[in-house]
Amino acid sequence: MVRCACDATPDGQIQGTVVDHMRLFPLRPDVRWTYPVHEQILPALRRAGIPVEWTDIVVRHTGYVDEAVRRRKLDRDSRILERVLAESPEEPFVRFNLGFIAVEKGEWGKALEHFLVSLAHSEPEDSITRKLYALVAKCRQSLGRPDEAVAVCDDGLKIAPDDVELLYRKAVALRTLGARDEAEACWNRILTLKRPERFSSVDVGIYGHLTRRNLARIAEERRGWSTARLHWLETLRECPDDAEAKAALRQLESHGENDERREFA
Repeated sequence: MVRCACDATPDGQIQGTVVDHMRLFPLRPDVRWTYPVHEQILPALRRAGIPVEWTDIVVRHTGYVDEAVRRRKLDRDSRILERVLAESPEEPFVRFNLGFIAVEKGEWGKALEHFLVSLAHSEPEDSITRKLYALVAKCRQSLGRPDEAVAVCDDGLKIAPDDVELLYRKAVALRTLGARDEAEACWNRILTLKRPERFSSVDVGIYGHLTRRNLARIAEERRGWSTARLHWLETLRECPDDAEAKAALRQLESHGENDERREFA
């Protein structure tokens, strides 16, 4: 198993996601690919009783950076998946991928429908199940239903208590609902976790700068300038050219100067 680091796209539709992929496996008659899109070898390996070995190898994937190329791939994938769906309307992995395409097109209602069907026909131990809970939460949040987003995150966290994407999505929804303390607790918990050796697809920024940005803003609201500064500095360490972090740190410098003036007045 290796990790495939997908470059972010200029429009921000795809973030710097890292996906766990099987890239080296034995050539045997009983080891064959499954699915015509986003082909999977893991089901065959499991059926054959072949164990998975984890490595620290990272492969950089740039196939979706070019907008025109990405759109052509999405259109091609959608045509193939719709044909498969006509024959197997409840196939969870096909629904999962069609939902992903709908998300990229901003079709949140359509995406939610696909994800809910996929989730209903997936087992708790399936590699896509944790992701499905997070995607359902994202759709509900985007449709203006943050309370439902929190509820589905809680359902997913019963299966995977340390899933960072579920914690992150729950925090975003809680923040929308005005539950600042609860959101902060979720984001702080994320910073204590490391990516586990289990199949997943997640924006690795959640483990660092994406979470720290939110914690920095909460600290600023509480006038906790030193805490905010720490989070922005860590953000800048991960993203050296980040304009938001640089601007925030400049603003914090003025807060520090004003606090010192009040202290000695």
